[in-house]
Amino acid sequence: MRQVRSWCVPVVGVALVVVGAGLAAAQQGGAGETMARVETGPLDPVSPEKFAVPAVTEPYRRVTVVTTLDGVIRSLPAQVGTVVRESQELALVDRVESAAHLKIAQAEVKQQQAAFDEVKQGDRFLAAQAEARLEASKARQELAQLQVDRCSLRAPFAGTVLGVGVSAGQYLSRGAAVLELADTSSLRALIPLDRASARPGAEVEVKVGGQVATGKVQATIPLPESFSALRDLATPPVAAWVLIPNTDGKLDAGQRAEGPFLPRLPVASVPTSAVRSGGTDGREGTIQILRNETVVDIQVQVLGSPTADITQISGPLRRSDTLIVGSSVALRPGTLVRFNRADADGTGAVVEGVAPNPDDRGESARILAPATAAGVAPIGAPGSAAPRAKAPSARPGPGARPAPAKAKGAVAVPF
Repeated sequence: MRQVRSWCVPVVGVALVVVGAGLAAAQQGGAGETMARVETGPLDPVSPEKFAVPAVTEPYRRVTVVTTLDGVIRSLPAQVGTVVRESQELALVDRVESAAHLKIAQAEVKQQQAAFDEVKQGDRFLAAQAEARLEASKARQELAQLQVDRCSLRAPFAGTVLGVGVSAGQYLSRGAAVLELADTSSLRALIPLDRASARPGAEVEVKVGGQVATGKVQATIPLPESFSALRDLATPPVAAWVLIPNTDGKLDAGQRAEGPFLPRLPVASVPTSAVRSGGTDGREGTIQILRNETVVDIQVQVLGSPTADITQISGPLRRSDTLIVGSSVALRPGTLVRFNRADADGTGAVVEGVAPNPDDRGESARILAPATAAGVAPIGAPGSAAPRAKAPSARPGPGARPAPAKAKGAVAVPF
């Protein structure tokens, strides 16, 4: 699991300039000013490409058809892409010699049969010898017939010819590869799955070539070395062989297979206290971040089982985001947040354009409610449409230089 920096997060004073929704605490009770402390922490999102382990579909059954005797290929009816049925002839090896041996064996059987018929009513000893010679000749006939049958290479199952490595007229030795046959009526893939759902016989949805198919888990094995990147996840998965039906032939072997377990958005480890649960199964949640000086609520997916301190999440995170771990007042989405340097009374503020280092410690922020006009609700209140009113001391004048990012206080700047 990726470790983030220490979550004994320094308190950073921030000036919250209320835009739109503003602060709930500052708009209630007519308070003119509210003191707030906001805890922030760094986000170090990891690209989901790190966890995009290779997983491709392959035929459920795949064999290489070889010759079982020496000979010349006389015909090769099965070519690449041919769909064949079970026991269909794929290739034919020259069988003239084998056929001749079969004829000899058949003639010998006839001869021994005649000899046995002649003596079977006579001497019992001679009859037993004749019967034994007859049985031996029949066995040699069966061997000769087997050699003839082996000259015809047949499909062990229905499937598709994926490759042919010989040509008609080519001489082959025993054991030479002729072609490759695959059964694509079902496909299988080694896919990482959550340990809880990877039960043999369980159904799982798999995305293959842009199509969603339902497969069945056959067996689970330990993570192979090609899946080593997944060990950085909070709860490492298991590798499962998943069988995917393909009777309609819409899927092909060699397509990329994606299971439901792998994260598809950046991954980060955050304090458990910063994640608000948003789902009944505990797999979804919400965090607050500062993005472009604005409070934003982000919907995230909780990966694995959270601990008391750290939770691993996946969501639309950016490296420039700053995590809001906690705040003494409720922060509404859309609230503008700026870091500045200010005197103790809040004067002399110079607003910076970017957020400082979250590790710097600042002073308590002074929070002011948005300016209101007579009879006009604050900006962001229900039904409001008030124009923005800028405070003259809120922004730096021409030529103003930003102050160093040290010991930051804050002043709210109403718009």
